[in-house]
Amino acid sequence: KKLGERQIVLDCDVIQADGGTRTASISGAWVALRLAVQGLMNKGLVTQDPLERRVAAVSCGIFQGTPVLDLDYDEDSSADADANFVLIEGGHIAEVQATAEGATYDEEGLLRLLRLARIGCDRIFAGQTEAERVAWLRRILHNTLTDLVRQFVQADKRNVELERSLQDSLAQS
Repeated sequence: KKLGERQIVLDCDVIQADGGTRTASISGAWVALRLAVQGLMNKGLVTQDPLERRVAAVSCGIFQGTPVLDLDYDEDSSADADANFVLIEGGHIAEVQATAEGATYDEEGLLRLLRLARIGCDRIFAGQTEAERVAWLRRILHNTLTDLVRQFVQADKRNVELERSLQDSLAQS
């Protein structure tokens, strides 16, 4: 309801993916959604923030009897178990996909993976917050530079080409 008659589509095409790549795309998509919603709010098109909690995803597995967060390719290829967790900030679970591959595991094994997933997602939530701050600071820097350049060249109206050039320079930094 807070978005009104809007739909935001996040399309993450992951080619030649493993669990870590798929879960990274979910965590990154949340940042893209946060930035899109913030853009709508900055323009006054949305008055209340519809995003209540962050979403993050990680892959875990049991490799040689040991629970491991974010398996690398070699570990993933020979893991006893493989799992992907999508967690919501505040301790909620959105999705779990777990498979016994080399050997079965018990309930405690699954709980160990969940605990690892929570640790990993907490780190991602912190990284998402940092990504939001960086994007926000870049936007402020862009707007400030645009205003200063406009004053320097004594222009009364916007120079869209110059603004894009500044934005491109900031994006590369």
